[in-house]
Amino acid sequence: MLISSITSDKSGPQAHKRLALINTAAVSYSLVGYGLGLLGLLSSSTITNLLGLGLLLHSLLWSAYLVHDCMHGSLFRNRQLNDAVGNVLLWINGGICYSFAALKQQHIDHHVDRADILTVEVPSRIRALPVFCRWLVLAAEWSYIPVVAFWSRFNGLLRPWWDPDARSRRWQTVAIVTARILMFVGIGLLSPKAVALYLVAYIGMIHITRWADAFQHTYEGFPLGTDLPERSRSHEREHTFSTVLSCRYPWLNVLLLNFGYHSAHHNAMGRSWYKLPVLSRELYKQGSVSYMPVWEQLSNYHRYRVKRLLEGQGDVLRQHGACNYERFYGAVDVSFITLY
Repeated sequence: MLISSITSDKSGPQAHKRLALINTAAVSYSLVGYGLGLLGLLSSSTITNLLGLGLLLHSLLWSAYLVHDCMHGSLFRNRQLNDAVGNVLLWINGGICYSFAALKQQHIDHHVDRADILTVEVPSRIRALPVFCRWLVLAAEWSYIPVVAFWSRFNGLLRPWWDPDARSRRWQTVAIVTARILMFVGIGLLSPKAVALYLVAYIGMIHITRWADAFQHTYEGFPLGTDLPERSRSHEREHTFSTVLSCRYPWLNVLLLNFGYHSAHHNAMGRSWYKLPVLSRELYKQGSVSYMPVWEQLSNYHRYRVKRLLEGQGDVLRQHGACNYERFYGAVDVSFITLY
C-alpha cells in the first residue's frame, strides 16, 4: 500500500513558527543529550556515570518518539526535513539497521489499515524453534534480556542479503555496521565500563518503549500480502487505548513525549506531540478514549513478559462499559523502530 496523505494541523504562520521552535528544541535535546550522556559514561566519577546513564537513556527514548513524529510529518512542515531528521535520529536509537522508509511504511499502514501487517509472526517463530533454543530465548526474556528485539535488529542488518527488495541497502548496511563497531571499539579503549553502561541504557530504552507501546491496541496481526478486512473508525476507537503515565499530572507524560495519548494520536495522526493532551481531554469528554491505568500496564508488562511471546497480545474484555485488562498480554515490540 502506498503511504497515504497525512492529516496535519491547519494553522497560521505563528503556530508553524512555534511548532518549528519547540520541535527543534526537542531534537537538539535528544542529540546533545546523547553526546553529553556518552561523555558522562566515560567519566571516572560514579555520580557522573549515573547522570550520564540517565541522560543517555532519556535521549534514546526521545529520539525514538521523535522518529515516530517524523514518520507522521508532524515534527516540521517540510516532508523532506522530517525524513532527514528521522534518519539522523535512527542512528541514535539503533533503528538505522532498518530503512526509515520501510519503518515509516509499516507504521503508516498500521494507521491506515487499522491492523498490524507482519512479515514475521513472533509467537509462531518462537514456537518453531528447537526446544533448547526456545528455552534460551524465553529464559532470557524472563530475565529481562530483550533477545527478541536484538534478534530483530540483527535480522534487519542481514535483510539486504536475503531480501531482493532491500538489496540496494547492502553498502549502506556495511557502512552502518563499520561505524557502530568503530564507535564501540573507541569507547571500549577509553573505558570498558562505558560500553557496559551504554548496553544498560540501550536495554532500558528497549524495555520502556516496549512497555509504552505494548498496551495501545488489540488489533489483529495479518501476514504480509493478506487481503485485509475493512475496519471502521469505531473499530479503531474500540481497539485503541491511551497509556498515559498520569492524567492528574500531565507534565509527567512529557517524559515520553506524550506518546501515551494514543487515542488522540489516532484521531489526528498529524497532530504534534505537545498538542495531544488537550485533544485527549476533549475526546475523553465525548467517551472516545479508554485510559489503561499505569499500574495495570506495569503489572501486565511484568507478568506476561514470556506469555506474550508464545500466545500473542491477548485481548481486553469489556463488561458493562468498563475494560477488563486481565487477559491483555501486550504487543511484543515497537512498530516505528522495529521492522517485523
